[in-house]
Amino acid sequence: MMPLDQLKVYQGPTSSIPPESGCQWISNLHWCALAANGQQPGWDSKEVHAPHMREFSIQERIQELNTTAILNILTLPVLEVLRVKAAGRDRLRDSIIGLLDRSMCILTELCLDIPDLTAPIMNTILIHTPQLVRLRITSKKLLPNFVEDWIYDPKTHADNPCILQHLEQLDLGRSTFTPGAEIALLQMVQSRWEIPEKMTVEKYFGGPAVHSIVRLRSIQVPYKFQRTKRSQKKILRVWKEEGLEIQFGPGSQNRL
Repeated sequence: MMPLDQLKVYQGPTSSIPPESGCQWISNLHWCALAANGQQPGWDSKEVHAPHMREFSIQERIQELNTTAILNILTLPVLEVLRVKAAGRDRLRDSIIGLLDRSMCILTELCLDIPDLTAPIMNTILIHTPQLVRLRITSKKLLPNFVEDWIYDPKTHADNPCILQHLEQLDLGRSTFTPGAEIALLQMVQSRWEIPEKMTVEKYFGGPAVHSIVRLRSIQVPYKFQRTKRSQKKILRVWKEEGLEIQFGPGSQNRL
């Protein structure tokens, strides 16, 4: 087996990392996926700067395990893709934000698999990812307010801009919704897809660089949306005919 400090790619559980290896070998990685199933002594007192890592995934395997120690030691200045699968609801929020602030990276893809994720927790993280293009959220019983700050309104956008202005691909295929949240999601998608008659996409969504947003390209929703009200199914059918890519269910290609 190649020594850890010679690796460019690593995927595996933390329990398989010899304690004597420390954590500085991570600084050489370009891609890393950790399953946090065992404590690493001494990691919480270290700092790791990984200047080449573009993709990082961490998955909590044990409810009681505190993975903040791993997130808190990392600085990833060229990070583009971050995937976090958490066992607890909000224990990793501050660590995720700290990682993004320290790294000052331009994140384009984010996957959050967090049980009972609330809108305040989620949006606190999303505010730190203004260049996000692809977003996947897996959570239970999303409430109607979870997309409230994502809605685009050209009349108020200059003074009260929506977040996720570069979002093109949204995957909620693994999440569950309260009835009101389904309607709220459709309203958000409508605001980021439909354009008034006789207007172009560029004119409706465009404007000064600080105020323009990108039109949605695709959404992935649970299978349940295929059994929704007839009026809602009709609007989904219309959007699909207009060019919006709509998928039902989780899709195996996006698994952590």
